Amino acid sequence: MRRMLALVPDEAARDQIDLVRALYDRGQIERTPPLVPLTGPVDAGYPLDDLSRMLEVVLGLFQPFMLELAAPAAWYDDGIHLLQVLAAQGGEEAQRLAGMLYRDIFPEHAPTEIERARSPVERTALTIGRFRREREASEAAEALAGQRYFLVITHAGIFDEEALPAEGANDGGEPETAWVLRRSLPLGGAILDD
Repeated sequence: MRRMLALVPDEAARDQIDLVRALYDRGQIERTPPLVPLTGPVDAGYPLDDLSRMLEVVLGLFQPFMLELAAPAAWYDDGIHLLQVLAAQGGEEAQRLAGMLYRDIFPEHAPTEIERARSPVERTALTIGRFRREREASEAAEALAGQRYFLVITHAGIFDEEALPAEGANDGGEPETAWVLRRSLPLGGAILDD
């Protein structure tokens, strides 16, 4: 099983983001909630309760903060052209949190120098679309130029990757996956189960 730690947008922002995702990311909107990754997918080496306790300690060092996502951009990742909105403000705080998570919880998964440009440590972004062609992703980014999303970040989440039933296979015959929120933990607070 693979896990990912991510920032969880507040409910008002999720609703606004999902309106755009319904246009550009329809296949994922029901499978994965909007999230801003703090770590890349890693092998789930810790039981959920142990990881929650470790994460709670790190999150206790951070106060809630505002994250402004703007500057839609096309981004190529693992054979898919993504449409992402990048942090215009608050990204430094998210990157500092991501750096601490890799240092203190997942040092064996810390990105190498080559991987850093693609890592949440360097790139605070939220994916709002997926495309087969680069031109489509670029045109969507141009169409959304000037769009801004303001997220009040009060929680980080532990997400587990789950395989979807066989009918959810993509064109390459690979099973589709979803990211499911297992636990939501407040910045500077106690554990809350979802």
